[in-house]
Amino acid sequence: MRFFIILLLIVMVSCGSCSLKAQDSTVGVVLQKPDHARNHLFWMPTGITSTRGKLSIGMYELFATQIGYSPTKYLQLNAAFSSLVAGYSNWSVGAKVQVLQSEESIVQGLAVGSDVGVLPQIGRSFIDNNRVIQTVTVAATLGARSKQIHLSTVFIDIHNTRRYVQLYQVGGSIELKSMTDSRGVKLMSELSYISSNPGTLSFISGIIGFRTYGSVFVADLGGVYFPNRRPTYISGLRNSLYPYFSVMWYF
Repeated sequence: MRFFIILLLIVMVSCGSCSLKAQDSTVGVVLQKPDHARNHLFWMPTGITSTRGKLSIGMYELFATQIGYSPTKYLQLNAAFSSLVAGYSNWSVGAKVQVLQSEESIVQGLAVGSDVGVLPQIGRSFIDNNRVIQTVTVAATLGARSKQIHLSTVFIDIHNTRRYVQLYQVGGSIELKSMTDSRGVKLMSELSYISSNPGTLSFISGIIGFRTYGSVFVADLGGVYFPNRRPTYISGLRNSLYPYFSVMWYF
């Protein structure tokens, strides 16, 4: 049931994006500072890079740290590190290039990115070894500045396994409160689907929540929905909503 509520929210956001296009091109261009984390929602990337000249340091769910920098308006560099288990960690480095950017059309941005990293393999002995993973991402942002819909496709290559996985994501964002003193609040949601075999597509997660941002920080708070096939050890329910939060600082 919660899955369809999230899906309905995304549809509502996307339908309202075009109607406010004319408003965004006139009244919407006030003294409002941009959302520095506009390059992503919760987990999914958007078709826009982060603010030029900004260095970012972020923390996701206490165990993942990300550092990013945008030297130009169209290029973004990033590195991430997390420690899931004592003695084992995963990391990644990558870049994102915005190949199209327009605030006057319905296609707000189109970006292509690539990352390479190491991810521990969980097996019978818990952690067997490290696997090198390479990803290529294509993302697009549609709509207007205050209401947008985001689409992304991630191609995942797991080295030495002959396995290719595709991740499909769709998300929406809407400005709830914009202030001229560089502060704002967004409502965001995203859905993720994975295809590990040709012709198959499985829903893996949905997130809905809020983003508050200022001139030097961005904070996300929401709930993550996983369609568990078996009851969880924590709640005893098949499908559960887990908290999500992240904080990023910009310099």
